[in-house]
Amino acid sequence: MPAGRLRGLAATVRAAEATAPTRPHPNAQTAEGNLATGPVLAVIDRVRDAIRKPSES
Repeated sequence: MPAGRLRGLAATVRAAEATAPTRPHPNAQTAEGNLATGPVLAVIDRVRDAIRKPSES
């Protein structure tokens, strides 16, 4: 696979990871459910992670 294609795939994976929930949500079991609730749950998960994670100042 060409290096440019690999870099593009890596960027796509990083973007997906940045917008995905950080915890499993078993009630969103379908692709449609994941698409509908994933972005909202991702924000909630990241806020929860920020509150629970010790400050790294």
